[in-house]
Amino acid sequence: MRSYMIWGTLFIVSLTGCSLPTSGPTRQAVIEAFKQKIINIDENVANQMNMTEHQERLTRERESLARLRSSFRLSSTTIQKGDNILVKIASFTPENVSAPGVDRLLEGFRIKNIGSYIVAEDGKVDLPYIGRLHLAGQSNDRARQTIQNAYMRSALFVRPYVSIEVEGNGSNGIAVTGDVSKPKILAWQPGGIDIARALTLTDTGNKESNHSRDETHAIVEVVRRSEVYKIAYDVALRESIPLSPGDKIIVMRKPSVRTTIAGGGILHNGTYKFQQRPSLMEVIARAGGLNANNADITNIFIFRRNNNNLNVMRVNFRKGTGITTASILPIKDDDVIYAPEARIVPWLRVLNIAFQLALPAAVMK
Repeated sequence: MRSYMIWGTLFIVSLTGCSLPTSGPTRQAVIEAFKQKIINIDENVANQMNMTEHQERLTRERESLARLRSSFRLSSTTIQKGDNILVKIASFTPENVSAPGVDRLLEGFRIKNIGSYIVAEDGKVDLPYIGRLHLAGQSNDRARQTIQNAYMRSALFVRPYVSIEVEGNGSNGIAVTGDVSKPKILAWQPGGIDIARALTLTDTGNKESNHSRDETHAIVEVVRRSEVYKIAYDVALRESIPLSPGDKIIVMRKPSVRTTIAGGGILHNGTYKFQQRPSLMEVIARAGGLNANNADITNIFIFRRNNNNLNVMRVNFRKGTGITTASILPIKDDDVIYAPEARIVPWLRVLNIAFQLALPAAVMK
């Protein structure tokens, strides 16, 4: 009685042409839908694609770095409104000539810290003893000489020598922001500053704990005169790249590749993120591997959109070189990987349903 019910169920399915239960399009459905676009990938093709991708990445890095370097213009910085200026005066003091504990080189001189002052909206700085001086638009050296001349005219100091440090830099400062641990504006130094030093001063790496190291990589954007230049974080640290006054550095951390893998042949369907461009094998491994009970290992499909064109690649894992092909084939951002079920699986589901139908009758008997 039980065997009659099982075979009767299968016979009814075959006669009615009912679609069998599946977890996605079958291999044949995919092949028929995209038969003009399917590209069979073997080890040689995968190796060529990997080499091309590697060369394109190096070319992009070199071109981006060359554009950034060629845009560099060394310009003399000037004091701006809002700059913070630290003023010190070294002056001759007779009573300090033979004072105990004084360095022989500094005998007769006393260093006085005048204080820190902000350049006002009108471009002037209000300094003690000498009043307001217009410094905006002057170079650091000229501003220093202006202050020194003013103190010499005041006759309050004997042979004064003024030194200044510009701490704010206004529009000349280097703004480092984005995904860094200590965003700040770095004061422009007369000797200049490069990207590696700017990142070292503002990014201690503590914020990296908020990101999965396996999923994100850092990109550095340099905004210079309204133009944006992008370079990889490791390139920015490795290369000597001078900055210009007023440059802005924006650090962003994001996945290099986001890819979706689905189908009844995969253990854990989902969207996965990668720090670097992965191979097909790496993506499958991240998704738990192929389902040993369900997967059609002769047909693993990769859907890739190139501008307005859709390419469908197929890898056959049953071939001896299938694994090496998958370990070489690069997966790009937004690729979709589909692993269909084997053809026998839907029939096994029907058999399971038939057994479930037959079980109550067998028990009652």
